[in-house]
Amino acid sequence: GIRIQNTGAQPATVTLTDNALAGASVSFLNTGDIASTSDITLKTLTGGDLALLSNGNIAWDGGTLATPSGSVQISADGNLGVTGALSSPVDLALSSTTSIKVSSSVVTAGSGTASFTAPRVTLNGSVNSSDDVGIIATTINLGTGSSTSASHDVILAASTIAATNATVSAGHDISAAVTGDLRLNGSG
Repeated sequence: GIRIQNTGAQPATVTLTDNALAGASVSFLNTGDIASTSDITLKTLTGGDLALLSNGNIAWDGGTLATPSGSVQISADGNLGVTGALSSPVDLALSSTTSIKVSSSVVTAGSGTASFTAPRVTLNGSVNSSDDVGIIATTINLGTGSSTSASHDVILAASTIAATNATVSAGHDISAAVTGDLRLNGSG
């Protein structure tokens, strides 16, 4: 596998491709913020895991994630914002130690699931998974006009969930485990 740690300023362009027939994987860690991902490409040709990591914030505004099998992880020690289309060909895990905010689209293909883990998750865009969508947070905010869709299950777990004119749909089950407040269209 390929594992790169960058300790300086974010490079203008990152292209990492693992051509190995077995044990392929690509991981890029930036010790500071990743202010733009539009010129980042992480790829395996025969399958394997991809990881984009930051000890600071990540602003996903485009980029390329390509692998025929495996998983994709995008993780920030700071905030993780999705302002450009994020498409994963396989399972996708987004995590942050502070917050995840999606204002664009997140899509998984094949039989990929989409998971979100952070103290606060705000969806103002769309999430469309070809399998499950799972969100675990202290606070989940499904904003006006947002859409969360899964071919199988949507699973939400939080202390507080607020959904205002948001669409949540699943081919199978929609589950919410709430230990505090559940607010639908501003009521609770």
